Amino acid sequence: MKTVGMLYGVLILCWLMAPANAEQVKLKEDTKQLVEAVKNFRLEAVLTPIDALKKNSSADGLADLTRVEDAFFDEMPQSVAWSAFFSSSVYAVAPLNDQTHVVLFYHPWSDTALMTNWESKGKRFLMIQAKLLLGDYLRQFGKPPFDAQPAWERDTAALTPLLTLPMAVGETLCAFESIYPLSGILPAGSLVSAQRKQFEDNFGNVDVVQVLQSVANIRFERSVAALVRFENDDAFKTYKELTYMIFRNIREGNMQDIEVTLPMTNPETFNLIKENAVTIGAQFKVVSVAKTKNDCFIFLLHVADPNNVLAFWFQTDKKKFGLRQATFMNHIFSASSLDQIKELVEIARKQK
Repeated sequence: MKTVGMLYGVLILCWLMAPANAEQVKLKEDTKQLVEAVKNFRLEAVLTPIDALKKNSSADGLADLTRVEDAFFDEMPQSVAWSAFFSSSVYAVAPLNDQTHVVLFYHPWSDTALMTNWESKGKRFLMIQAKLLLGDYLRQFGKPPFDAQPAWERDTAALTPLLTLPMAVGETLCAFESIYPLSGILPAGSLVSAQRKQFEDNFGNVDVVQVLQSVANIRFERSVAALVRFENDDAFKTYKELTYMIFRNIREGNMQDIEVTLPMTNPETFNLIKENAVTIGAQFKVVSVAKTKNDCFIFLLHVADPNNVLAFWFQTDKKKFGLRQATFMNHIFSASSLDQIKELVEIARKQK
């Protein structure tokens, strides 16, 4: 795991040093406008989700969202649940036809998604359709089975989440981009065209949809429950105290005490933490946790930019706790560098 952690650090460093516009795709003007509209909608949906959904949806879209709520949330108030979902969801946009775009909101921590269709209505865009998804449904082009655990949590006993998380996110976003390319065009008779047909046809399969909805509910509720445990469960007490101590030191500029606790962190990452100390210390929030016998991973992000994630890797040995590594992840980078991440996963498996 040590070798893989260092290799992934190098991979992240490559992203940090890459030109900001290295692989940007030229978007049509209406797609650009929708991207901005969706960006603003997501932020509104974090603060005032019910108002944001009503304001940005058609009557049919709201009816779909009501069905999604009934299946997705049963233990939490709708406003709290939607805010939690959108606050750490990433999104992808693609043209569906001349009038419609498809927008995916993907919640990596529960491996669930909301797939929506948007249409231009005068000078604004409205959500006209919404469907609840699983990351598996995307990655498997609508074909069961669907595991109750999010993809990134299934191998944490053998593989570090610093690899399983970006691989799950990368595979999911790449699957969406394959089904709904930015060009809006799928070659007739192609494999991807057949996969998209299977993907869309299975929305009409009652048995598949019932399983999908049940698993999505379990995953999302568990992801929220994990945050509650982090705050209240004695098993996380030391990790929580260490996390908030690190936050306080970063916010107050006490970086020397932190630097010596990060033996596996490359200097570039540490410098990035220092450069963004005020924002990280004051505005980054815990969005997920993963705990094994000797390791605990705490994932944090800024609501305004959920693509960038800061991970703290804690370890314990004979009741001695320490922070082994701090790592930045980027979900867009995970998709564009999926092949390299898969290679690292294979290296890690061979080391076991």
